[in-house]
Amino acid sequence: MILSLFAYSCRFYFVFADHDQLRFGYALWGVRINLANIDQIEETTIKWIQWSGQGWRLKSLKHIGYITGNGLGIHLVLNTGREYTFNCDDPKAYMIVLQTETPNDEQQTQAEEDLANMEQLETSTAGRELEKSIDDRC
Repeated sequence: MILSLFAYSCRFYFVFADHDQLRFGYALWGVRINLANIDQIEETTIKWIQWSGQGWRLKSLKHIGYITGNGLGIHLVLNTGREYTFNCDDPKAYMIVLQTETPNDEQQTQAEEDLANMEQLETSTAGRELEKSIDDRC
């Protein structure tokens, strides 16, 4: 019974990415990660022998692998220090999707641009006032 449950749980493997989340794993052991929590993404070559087998694997307490076999994959480092490595068919396509700006990034970028524009406006206003006071003195 336990063996058949384990076999079932490792039978279905999935990798999904959308505009704000990445989901990957097996039927009963999946991971859901917000894209804002990803610090580093890199393409890697996975060899199952380095992970001591296939399936859900631990390299250390903070490095978990979802290994389906030899081949290309993605290595993620989160801002919490946890690392994930998993197989996928087209890692370059996933990296492009994962590196696309999320709505939070766009809001932060817009806020930074607004702040820079305000500082520039204050600087130019202060410059005009200084020129006006110099002209008044002459």
